[in-house]
Parts: sequence; C-alpha cells; structure tokens
Amino acid sequence: MSLPTDEERGNDRVGPHIDKLVDWLKIPYNSTQFEASNPRWADAIQTVERLQRQIEDYINREVLSKMSWSELVPLVQALCTLCFQDKFMKQVHNWDFGWLVRARPEEVQEGEDAEYELIFGWMHLNHTDGKTTLRLHSHAQFHPNAIGLLGTMLHEMVHVFIYNCRKVGELDVRTSQNDAAYSVFDKLDGQTGHGYYFLRLAREVETRFNEIFSLKSIDLGRFEAADYECQETGNLSDMAYFTQMFGDNSPGQEFAARIVWAGIKQRHRERPNPERQATVVNPDEIDLSLEDNEDATAGVERIGSSSAKRVVPRSNA
Repeated sequence: MSLPTDEERGNDRVGPHIDKLVDWLKIPYNSTQFEASNPRWADAIQTVERLQRQIEDYINREVLSKMSWSELVPLVQALCTLCFQDKFMKQVHNWDFGWLVRARPEEVQEGEDAEYELIFGWMHLNHTDGKTTLRLHSHAQFHPNAIGLLGTMLHEMVHVFIYNCRKVGELDVRTSQNDAAYSVFDKLDGQTGHGYYFLRLAREVETRFNEIFSLKSIDLGRFEAADYECQETGNLSDMAYFTQMFGDNSPGQEFAARIVWAGIKQRHRERPNPERQATVVNPDEIDLSLEDNEDATAGVERIGSSSAKRVVPRSNA
C-alpha cells in the first residue's frame, strides 16, 4: 500500500471519478443547502432513519435474516443519494442479495467456503453483465445493532462505486491499450480491494454520514480493512500513507493516524505465521511513550470492524 506517484496519477482512470466524489463529500455540510439542491435529500434522510428503526426491531427479535431485499432497497437508494451522489446504483432492485447465516466455523456446510460465510459482508460486480451481488451477515455476533449493519452496507457500497468506476474506465480486461492504467488500478485498489481507493473514499463517506445524522459512531471498518490489506500483501506502508488515509486537519488526527499505524504494525509482529508478517516499506519508527502509550494502545484495540473481510470477527474484549 502506498500513495500514487505523479506518473501513476497520469494513467489513473478510476481516481478522477473518486476525486470528484471526494470533493463533493468534503463540501461543508449544511442541511438547508443540500435539501435545496437535491429534492430527494430530505426523503433520503427520513428513509435511513425509518429503516434503521426497522432493522433494529428485526435484530432485537433475532429475525434479521427474514428482512427482505425489497425492504432494504429504499435504504440502499437513500444511502446512495446521501453519500454517493446517486451514481452507479440506480438498478439496486436488480442486485442479487442474500443473508449470511453461519455464526461459527462448525456451522459451515459441505461445499460452502468459510472465508465467504464467516465475514461481515461481501460484494461482487460481474464485469460481463454488470450484475451486483451483495451478502450481509444476519447474526448478532457480526451485527449487534442497526448502526453496525449500516456501516457494513456503506463499506460494500464503497466497493460497488469503485468497481463501477473501473468498468467506466474500461479496465475489465487487460489489453495492450490499457496496460498502464490496469497496472495503476491493481496497485491502488490493493490485493484485497482495501487499498488507497477504498481507504480514501471510505473515510469521507464515514464523515458525511456522521455529519448528516449527528453521529460519531458509523464505522466502515477502515482499521480492519487496512490491517487485512497489510496482512495479505506482507507490506506495511509508511507513516505518510497512514497519515493521509486516517488523519485530517482536525486537532489530534495526526496522532490518531500514528496510533493506527502502530496498532497495525503491532498486529503484524504478533502474527504466528512468518509468511504473513509484514515488512515495513519505508520504516518510520514511532515512539508513543511520551504521549500516553497505554491509553493510545487501548484506543486502537477498541476500534471496531464493521465489514472488513475477516474469517472470524474480532471479539470486543
């Protein structure tokens, strides 16, 4: 994982689409102005609030898997309006949706892949027919409340946006005409789909959602996503990358990015499989001892994961 070079930006067919959306997401939020500029805005907010209460009811009754896609479609469309400028998701009702229901490894049936059953959610975009497949986990172990499920849904919608940008950029198949652009996409998308593109856009979607609903709790699983990408590639990026992906201009955010970097680095040191231990691309050692190291580390451990692809969810302990 690394930031794009100037040469890579020149060959990037996906980044410009993400840049436009990020610029829009960074517009200071004013409900009156946004409602005036988009006639669907107020209805979208009401839809999210209504469906959040409905999801909470399903979860409380332990019957989330009985919630139909037709009930969820208005929620996805509303989130698309609020966080994605209504792009690439107009055919939501045609998505192939299903609930994941296996809560423990021993529940996985013969012929099923545990890697795709014991996770918060996953999506797939068929580049031949454009069909989107979405799976979300229905068990309380993964989604104990509605806000957690909304985080997972937004996580997967970030992927949907990125891969539709890839389709628009004509990068479905590698050819001699798009070889340079294809290589750039491979690098910036990351080995697991949680590279530069995802982390950059997910941060802004989190911020926008929290601004609209006056929250601080929506979580798209960015920490776990970055950790998963580092784990699978075997590379731990330098502080410049994590500062841009996890920091901003608000007070304390630079230190927050340092905590994320240190937390992921510590995880790699503790991995039992030496083949999975990351190497630091450009070492930038961090000494947290002068900045209340114990509290900082505790903060890292409390960072939850909404939907980063993990075989077994991390406990809250």
